[in-house]
Amino acid sequence: MSMTWDSFSAQFESQEGGIDLREEFATILTDHGYNIFLRRRLDQFCPYYDFSSKQCDKRMCEYCNGSGYIYMDYKLKTYRKLGFNLEAGPDRELWSPVGLLGPHRNVFYFEFDVKPLLTDRILEVTLNNAGEPVLAYNIEKVFDVTSVHAYREKKGRIEYYAVIADEIVTGV
Repeated sequence: MSMTWDSFSAQFESQEGGIDLREEFATILTDHGYNIFLRRRLDQFCPYYDFSSKQCDKRMCEYCNGSGYIYMDYKLKTYRKLGFNLEAGPDRELWSPVGLLGPHRNVFYFEFDVKPLLTDRILEVTLNNAGEPVLAYNIEKVFDVTSVHAYREKKGRIEYYAVIADEIVTGV
């Protein structure tokens, strides 16, 4: 279904014969996406935060995991695509519609209502055969969000987000 803008009520209305991109995107995520956690930093410092050094004093802090900020984790569906392009060499980066991509970058796609932020982190966790996170959550990969791009329809309504994220090497 296509979307038209009603300038008086500021609402979108469906028309026969078009495509509703939000609905199609939700279907793609249902069929091809997987569960992750979006870690959103709250504007509250950890109880062990040291203002002089600007970091958490506790090595394995149960409140902030060393970031210095209290956070909330949100379970979401996403689709991930490697940012590496075969035309690029191992040390080369290429411009794409969402930004600069290279072999170390990934593109994550989220629904319109997620509203990712540059301070967010994406956590990939161990999933069971049904695609649900295994309890207690085992974090396999952590990604830092470096760029957020909102894809919009003609009148400005956000249809979905593309996020470029760099993997953080955890552990040695």
